[in-house]
Amino acid sequence: MKLVKYLFVGGVQFVFDLGLFVFLEKIGLGILMANTVSRFSAATLGYFLNRKYTFSIKRGPAAMFVRYWIFWGGMTVASTLLIDFASSHFSGSLAIGLTKFS
Repeated sequence: MKLVKYLFVGGVQFVFDLGLFVFLEKIGLGILMANTVSRFSAATLGYFLNRKYTFSIKRGPAAMFVRYWIFWGGMTVASTLLIDFASSHFSGSLAIGLTKFS
């Protein structure tokens, strides 16, 4: 059951991240900032949803929180670099959107 909950929360995070990214980019926020803000927001949402509903953790150790955000930081840097590469080497939002999926 935890796997189903985890996958559901991951899907919610994915849709939230992509939707917020597209919204922020459309209102004029730069691609790199939109990616960072949308990933941070989705990661925060996912952390709390997984903690509360998937794993039923009332209060987690600080080390778990720190590891989560270190991992998030590395993944965000990688994602942002890929999006920056796609936006500078390919034209159109399709390439950026496909890069965002990776």
